[in-house]
Amino acid sequence: QESDERITHHIADRNQIPDKKLGRFYVQPQWIFDSINRRSKLNEKHYAIGETLPPHLSPFIADRRVGDYVPPEEKNLAEQDNAEKQDNEADEGEAEEESEEE
Repeated sequence: QESDERITHHIADRNQIPDKKLGRFYVQPQWIFDSINRRSKLNEKHYAIGETLPPHLSPFIADRRVGDYVPPEEKNLAEQDNAEKQDNEADEGEAEEESEEE
């Protein structure tokens, strides 16, 4: 049922959706494929209905060599991944310090 409150995301390829539900993300289909290719849930705001979609990044590119062209969008995603990893490592370090103090 479309009115089910457990639905968190609505995938649509139309620019306008009548009767939008509060608390639900309305995204374009590319969000699904890009999230799968990145193996993480991407930010929905870049894929909102009516937004210009970010460039589709291919999942089939092997490791890059020095000097290879890297699209700016891929650089941004890599920087976000690195920042998240550092945050997670910092959180783990704080948790270990707390457990050692006890």
